[in-house]
Amino acid sequence: MSTCTCNCHHTPKKQANPTALGIISFSISTFVLALLSLGIVTNNATVICGWGFFMGGLCQFSAGMWDFARGNSFGGCAFAIYGAFWFTTGINFLPIAGIEQSYTDGTYMKATGICTFAWVILNAMFSYSAWRTQPKTSFTTFFLLFISLIFLSIAQLFGVEFCYKVGGAVQIMAAVVGLYVSTVILSTPETIEVDTSEITDKV
Repeated sequence: MSTCTCNCHHTPKKQANPTALGIISFSISTFVLALLSLGIVTNNATVICGWGFFMGGLCQFSAGMWDFARGNSFGGCAFAIYGAFWFTTGINFLPIAGIEQSYTDGTYMKATGICTFAWVILNAMFSYSAWRTQPKTSFTTFFLLFISLIFLSIAQLFGVEFCYKVGGAVQIMAAVVGLYVSTVILSTPETIEVDTSEITDKV
């Protein structure tokens, strides 16, 4: 049996950047959630379910997995976790789940506030990491979301209606910055390439 080694030249294959998909779905979903916080969306918030499962959930989670494949740990963690957040949000607003109705003692909003406060802690971590490793626009997006969640957790835990409005307004700002970032990414030619120039075949 002979061994033959051949070096075959292949044109580097371009790999799409999933970050734009993740940021777009993040920004649009955040914008819709902001409308709910501001009271613009009606009390029947089941409209959030579709956004939660698909735009906010599936798209972001998929972008996170693709970012992991590209070696982007920050993007992979952020998009996957926010995708999971939107999946759970969609379930919370799903009537058939009956989550709110299961709180017969009227503590549903306080329980939601505790969960939101957990996201405050998580966003503090993401904000710090973005400040250290990411462009300033990405840091701004996470920091604005961090601020908005502080106000929303206060509103849910203590029933301060004004904090809903402030949190919703800051969420809109975060969504606008996120859409700007995604527009810049989409307007920039792809630069990520996979090098397949050297292939060794053994016979």
